[in-house]
Amino acid sequence: LKPFDAGLLAAQRRAGKLIVSLENSALAGGFGEAIGADVKFGWPDEFIPHGPVGELEKRYRLDVESIVEVLNG
Repeated sequence: LKPFDAGLLAAQRRAGKLIVSLENSALAGGFGEAIGADVKFGWPDEFIPHGPVGELEKRYRLDVESIVEVLNG
């Protein structure tokens, strides 16, 4: 997603918008980190065990319910 409009993101943040990234990759070095997202969802920078995707998403709080919970505070 490069290049991205850093000026637009800054303007959105000044206007009180929350910048959120949700990515199916590691957080470290990811898009959310690159844009300075206020809230970042992604996989931790560690070994992720094998297993059913739904179970892993729930375990690492990447399922819909966990994401909604975090965003709603």
